[in-house]
Amino acid sequence: MIQRINNPLDIVFFLQENKDKFNDFYLTQEKSRRFLNEKSVALKAIKKYQVFGSFSSELDGLFIIIDEKGFRRYLKILVKNNKIVDDLLKFINWNFAEKDLYIKIKKDSNMLDMLKKNYYQIIGDRGREFLLVHNKRDIRKLIPKDLGD
Repeated sequence: MIQRINNPLDIVFFLQENKDKFNDFYLTQEKSRRFLNEKSVALKAIKKYQVFGSFSSELDGLFIIIDEKGFRRYLKILVKNNKIVDDLLKFINWNFAEKDLYIKIKKDSNMLDMLKKNYYQIIGDRGREFLLVHNKRDIRKLIPKDLGD
């Protein structure tokens, strides 16, 4: 089950138990990286961005949609194992399809193949990182004829 996270301690505890070995799970503030294992940064993330968690019996993964006015919409993902990545990406692609979605990941990340499988395309090579994009879908509005009687 994937649901919105409202408690910053959920993020902090998850990050304490699951190390971000690629150092990709951060926010940028005033040109510096702030990692979400600090409660104040996690609280800011919850207030300002869309933070979701994947739960089975416990929190298995997190993702954040960073959408600031005038900037690209970015995705940050951190999971316990790669089995969860595919489910998260399907949820994201279905529920956040109205705008292009970008993600920066390390070249040696084990999520790269899963991102490509879920229609993310490499559009930039930034030294040790790739910039990928999932292009927005044309979402058609239902008209009364589509809804039936």
